[in-house]
Amino acid sequence: METAIHTRRAEIAATRARDAKPKIVILARPAFDHRGRRLHATFDALLGDRLLARGSRQPFLDGARELAELGYPPETAIVMRRPGHPMDCLRSTIAAASVLTVKERMHGGLLFERWEADSRSLGGAPIKKTGKPDHPGRVAPTQGGAA
Repeated sequence: METAIHTRRAEIAATRARDAKPKIVILARPAFDHRGRRLHATFDALLGDRLLARGSRQPFLDGARELAELGYPPETAIVMRRPGHPMDCLRSTIAAASVLTVKERMHGGLLFERWEADSRSLGGAPIKKTGKPDHPGRVAPTQGGAA
């Protein structure tokens, strides 16, 4: 019995020490379109007044990637909260969260996977520009009328 009490006290002390460390708080605020309508299951990730990610389905992870891009130290502790709530929803470090993404499994449920940058996540076009027509049978319009 005495060992269980000491173990529990040690756990409480460790939690208090972890919570006392400086951390960055990412706020996950519901996202809205340009007409003010709520976007389903998407959130804006905010660091104070600074927008880290807009309309994200994984604001904590996208916010961590943006913090890494901005040059924050990878070992920095981060937490996610909802506006007006003092409780932390998620907790990690920038290094750990910035390399993850969330995938939906085929039969329901969510799974953390390693994040890989693609052209869409970097803001590029999803179409490769080759200079060739996109349909081999399409005839390009002629300049200056019929020939």
